[in-house]
Amino acid sequence: MTEIATPEFLSHLKSLYPEQSEGKISPWSLVVATTFSASNLPEAVPLVFQYALNDLGPQSTDNADSLLLVRKIKDALFKSGMLSGYPKVVDSTASAS
Repeated sequence: MTEIATPEFLSHLKSLYPEQSEGKISPWSLVVATTFSASNLPEAVPLVFQYALNDLGPQSTDNADSLLLVRKIKDALFKSGMLSGYPKVVDSTASAS
């Protein structure tokens, strides 16, 4: 079901938000990640994170921007989960014991 989180679609969603200044994390990734999570599409959340991480680019000399992105997405997912519930994930590859 991750066909919806294509790079083209994520790029379109990102274009809906104004550009952020240097060192600022754009809120588009937080909104999109929490939307996918609340819509019971948690497999799309890592794709959003990876796209947003790649979007930070090489201008980041240290991991501070990456860690900030991780913290913000983690916090957004936690808070939205408290409001809308957490996705129900069933691992179909797990063997029945």
